[in-house]
Amino acid sequence: MQYVYFCGKIMYMKVYSLSKDDTLLIKGMAIFSIILHNFFHKLEPSPGENEFSFDLERILLFFQQICEQPFDCINLLFSYLGHYGVQIFIFISGFGLTLSMLRTPRTWGDFVGARLKKLFPLLLTGIIVYLLSYGLFHSNIPSSNTYGQILHKLLFVHTLLPFEGTELVGPWWFFGLIFQLYILFPLLLKCIQRFGLKALFTIALVAYVWIYVSQNYFRVLWSLPLLQNAPGHMLEFSFGIWFALNKDKNLHWIWCLLAFVLFVLGNIYPLFFPATFISITIIFLFLFPAIKFLFTRIPLCSRFFTYLGGISMLLFATHAIFREPFVTLGNHLDKAYWGLLLAAIFMTVSIGVALASQGVYVWLCRGFEKIRVSQSISVPLERFCKTFAVLFFAYVVLFYAISGLTPFDERGIEPKTFNANIKIHTDDLYSPIANYKIETFSNGLYVHLAFDFPNNNAPSVVLDIPSLHWKDLSLRTMPADSGWVHYECNYLYYSSCFHTLKNDKLKLYFWNTDKVKGEVKNIYVKVTTK
Repeated sequence: MQYVYFCGKIMYMKVYSLSKDDTLLIKGMAIFSIILHNFFHKLEPSPGENEFSFDLERILLFFQQICEQPFDCINLLFSYLGHYGVQIFIFISGFGLTLSMLRTPRTWGDFVGARLKKLFPLLLTGIIVYLLSYGLFHSNIPSSNTYGQILHKLLFVHTLLPFEGTELVGPWWFFGLIFQLYILFPLLLKCIQRFGLKALFTIALVAYVWIYVSQNYFRVLWSLPLLQNAPGHMLEFSFGIWFALNKDKNLHWIWCLLAFVLFVLGNIYPLFFPATFISITIIFLFLFPAIKFLFTRIPLCSRFFTYLGGISMLLFATHAIFREPFVTLGNHLDKAYWGLLLAAIFMTVSIGVALASQGVYVWLCRGFEKIRVSQSISVPLERFCKTFAVLFFAYVVLFYAISGLTPFDERGIEPKTFNANIKIHTDDLYSPIANYKIETFSNGLYVHLAFDFPNNNAPSVVLDIPSLHWKDLSLRTMPADSGWVHYECNYLYYSSCFHTLKNDKLKLYFWNTDKVKGEVKNIYVKVTTK
């Protein structure tokens, strides 16, 4: 990219093809931002982030904490804004794939197969590192549920299943997203090649409406974030395609101004929230020439980020596996400078793990590259995969759309057993509240629970659907009569598109890990299904 000047003022930015060094530098900056975000958003203070859903309280808390705790500003900036590095990765993916396809045209099957030969070794490397390190952070061996979640990730369907997108290793939700974008890439490329900006604006409109309607009108999105799937990030990916096809085009500075306005509005008003991801991408592209120029003045920074860019995908696959010990220590020390020091150590460890796993990754890549499919098999296989992909995603969309629109049966279901008053002793780890059996065809349930406890230290409440779902419920407190504390919680659960809740058993119980004691009274539970 280069800026064009008129009367001493920047009037527009000329698009050019990013060089390999440029893309490495950009990837390095993106992964640096992502790693620090994934560390700091687990570290107190953290305002949260508008990444998979919108909440005005997060941006307000962000500015409040910046004002009240200025020494934590670096922590807070990466905590709230660092996840936007993912959008840069998505843009660069669309850009790089387009240049590759223009150099070497491929059929849909050849393209997807080639991408899987790179994606599988990367994910498998992460899984191997995760399983080898499991004993460091857990006192038991992986359960059947863990292996089931690993299988879902290897099938790239985990972002299509409620509550599973960020399970095991949080950043791995990206693998499901990028696989979906790979499937769509040849179609998106043809559309943008033929219709240019018209196609890009159409994609923008479809993606925007889909995100906005899902975020605001489909409660199923509480458990299945659309922004972990292709519709949520199709626009940044398509912009990367357009960018690669339109070198020497001029982007007027007004696009940067408009992107900045949309980004600000998107962090304040839910109406503009879907526009924040493409906005930050455009802003970054306008700023990149200045960043690159600055880095030429600081060669050490340029070399560092370019080096990170070269191992960025291995860093992405493995870094979060070793995050928890550093986060736990940082929250215990509770000082801004300790947080920064631990972040630097965490970054160093992440680089070390990526380098240590590089041999496994290369070995797996070589193994997958040896896989060949004969022409007589590849053509019918490609047709089958295309048909299956269309039917499968149509089924998923239809299933969750029906789930979101179907009303709850407000009558509720009757518990098989129920305890209205419970005395808890310090050595009582589990105290059953209610057991249910769901005897009708259902794919969603809503739990309302209330009870009174003598103080603010009530035991946790767990919702358990054996071999399917386990959740430590969040409780709200408020004063009750005679000095007691009243607790309430509301919890919505949707089953996956592969499973209905019919004949499943549901258990609610107190989980007394803090060894508290006291009498729980006035317990009220209502479970409704849809």
